[in-house]
Amino acid sequence: MEFEDPIALLVRTPAGLVFAGLWGAIWGSFFNVAVYRIGAAAEEDDSATWLGSARQGLSSLRRLVHPPSRCPGCGSGIRWYDNVPVLGWVLLRGRCRDCKIPISPIYPAVELASVVLAVAIFQRFVIDEPAAPVVQLSRFFVYFFFSGTLLVLSLIDGDTMLLPLAITLPSIPAFFLAGRALPDVAATDALLGAGVGFGGLFLLRHGYRLITGREGLGGGDEMLVAIVGALLGWRALPFTLFVGASLGILCAVPVLILARLGRPPGEGDPSLRHAEVPFGPFLASAAMIYLFFGRWLWAALNAWVIGE
Repeated sequence: MEFEDPIALLVRTPAGLVFAGLWGAIWGSFFNVAVYRIGAAAEEDDSATWLGSARQGLSSLRRLVHPPSRCPGCGSGIRWYDNVPVLGWVLLRGRCRDCKIPISPIYPAVELASVVLAVAIFQRFVIDEPAAPVVQLSRFFVYFFFSGTLLVLSLIDGDTMLLPLAITLPSIPAFFLAGRALPDVAATDALLGAGVGFGGLFLLRHGYRLITGREGLGGGDEMLVAIVGALLGWRALPFTLFVGASLGILCAVPVLILARLGRPPGEGDPSLRHAEVPFGPFLASAAMIYLFFGRWLWAALNAWVIGE
């Protein structure tokens, strides 16, 4: 079989899935660095203003490339052959080569998750979605980096209860512009999605605080929803918010039960509204479900509405 160009060869043969897996593994290693370093910078952020936090957050991006990775226990540099995704951790048996302290299994887990994401995205948007080879490959790269961004933000939020502006702020325009290379969402829908996603949650967050005197959502949640809207359009927002909130409640209830079981007798029981559960991972999960199945969901909804 002859192919007219290397891109067609890549997207129309099994070599594409191999490429996707290797691509995911390489970037999974980078995602680990981003989670560790940007998450640490977000926790250290002592800025008093939103603008100050944004400036400090953006400056923290320099930590992604310098200094080189080192063992947190003994400070020895990580050798290049120990940095091979997944395999390096396995060969080291989960311990530093020099001081033998344990290396968290989260690192290979993130790399494996990135491999799975890359292969799944390639299967869904390249193999299963006929189009010009350039469009197919563009979909793979855009949707992979979108998924990787959501993965990094979810891990940071789960660890620190923060969604760093260093990632969320530049991601909104970046994914809006990246979406213009794809035929999937019109520019007006993406602009509306970014604006409504940010503005809607901004008003909801401040309205809840005015009524109750407490914080309900974090400021990063509205930025995360704006990222989703900027790439996937306004149609993704109702599904992302509803499913994300449902997943969050399903997770918060067991957390609340465990918190009540662990409290000494006589102390007040915490309520569901006071349970601290990061919302970002649930929004990200809902957005990923929409990314893969949103078109089918809208088609099913339209068929149901018009009675076909």
